[in-house]
Amino acid sequence: MKLKIISIISFLGALNPMIAKSEEPGSSVAADAQTSIQRKISIRAYEIFQERKLRIHLILDESDGSGRYLLNTLDAKSFRLQPEEASEPPIEPTSLSTFANRSPAAYRETAVVFEANKEFSERQFDSIRSAVAGFLGGFRSDVLSVRATTEEKESRLAWIAPGQSENPRAVQKSILESPSLDGKAGVAAGVCAAMKELESESPPMSPAQRSLILISRAAGDGSSGWSEARKCLAQAIQSSVRIFWVRIRDLESQQVGKFDSVIEGVVDKSGGFVGKLTATSDPVGALSNLRSYLDDEYILEFDFTQYRPYSDILKFSVSANYHGNIYRSAEHKYEGFVAKPRPEELERVEQARESARIKERQAYYFISAVLLLSSFFIVYFLRRNTAGCKKCGFRVSNSFQDCPFRNAKCHGRMSVIQGPGLGSEFPLFSGENSFGSSRSNTIRWKANGLARKHGTIVITKRKALFSPARGSQTRVNGVMATEPRLLSSGSILRIGDVVCRVDFKEGA
Repeated sequence: MKLKIISIISFLGALNPMIAKSEEPGSSVAADAQTSIQRKISIRAYEIFQERKLRIHLILDESDGSGRYLLNTLDAKSFRLQPEEASEPPIEPTSLSTFANRSPAAYRETAVVFEANKEFSERQFDSIRSAVAGFLGGFRSDVLSVRATTEEKESRLAWIAPGQSENPRAVQKSILESPSLDGKAGVAAGVCAAMKELESESPPMSPAQRSLILISRAAGDGSSGWSEARKCLAQAIQSSVRIFWVRIRDLESQQVGKFDSVIEGVVDKSGGFVGKLTATSDPVGALSNLRSYLDDEYILEFDFTQYRPYSDILKFSVSANYHGNIYRSAEHKYEGFVAKPRPEELERVEQARESARIKERQAYYFISAVLLLSSFFIVYFLRRNTAGCKKCGFRVSNSFQDCPFRNAKCHGRMSVIQGPGLGSEFPLFSGENSFGSSRSNTIRWKANGLARKHGTIVITKRKALFSPARGSQTRVNGVMATEPRLLSSGSILRIGDVVCRVDFKEGA
């Protein structure tokens, strides 16, 4: 059961994840030999479940000068979810699978545009047409557009829209038999026409995978045609279309033109990538890698029952161990992790509180012994510190005889279990109990997000009613309280940076 989909990040390139590679003794030779290889972890989407599980959709890839390849040899034990604090151990995922196996097939719109200028050699042009035809063999797309193009001319070879009958063999035949076109080298006409067709389709109800695959020679230092193509590509980004550019570079041109870098920047911003080929390379391999990239995404599930029981803010980065090298994504911060704590979590919190009490008492006795030698006044001051009532566990001042729970009008207590004032406990008496940062409140402490008068808890013989003050923000058992709410024993209140628990006497 999905509690809430926090976000779906469609532009992977905008994440700009950092890559951290661990260096181990004796691995310098292997590292030098693989300096051209780049490995990256990209987070595409993430979901949070009621069972206190975090599901992260990842794309794992490595790329060199000739293409992009999925790291599909990894397993669940190879991944870690790094917590915020360095002292906390990383969390291992409970499962690993691919997006295709775990999620229904997404609505897909695909446009393929390849350059068909007569300046291509016959052999090279045949290899491009054959690669495109092979790429479409068995490729599923609800909307499909295939175009051959130059700078000012384009020829639509295939167009499939929802509701139309598909004839894959006819599509492949029209591609394989398509002629080259007269005109200047470029792709402006085909790119702009393909974008208009994709935008004419009404957006589906479910999230769509929209892709533009461009096969052409390098842009070089640019031209008016490439400037026009860049405008249409920028328009594709605004329409959530990922761009993939299979760039063919001449052997004689050793340097990348300035305009190539401009187009590559647009491609990266869309969430796609550039597959780099030479004039003698067969584009089949690059298109095969591109297809596996579109079809395969990994899903990792992490169980958070052992990690920050009451937290609704997550800071994490995902790391993977690949042949002894550690690669990490950028750190991410997300809010809204709300789920009902389990009994074992409550037990762990209680144990942590008891351990904190023991340490506090030990520190108290040590300081008292030292200061007793210097001044009776300091000893008297220290005796006013809080202690714990042996009968009910309530923290009281001065002596155990002052325990509020021995007062018939005291029906419960409000305990700080996380954040500033951890361990503080306040009695709840019959009638109105106001709390906030102002001195006029019955219960008072200071913390970020706590208003001067934050709210009241009114206790009668039969019920306890929490009422938030105007403008204050309080979560009661994970739900934002905008109106009065009834409280029961064990209710959890999230107030700014503070998490409180409300308990009532038995029979109260």
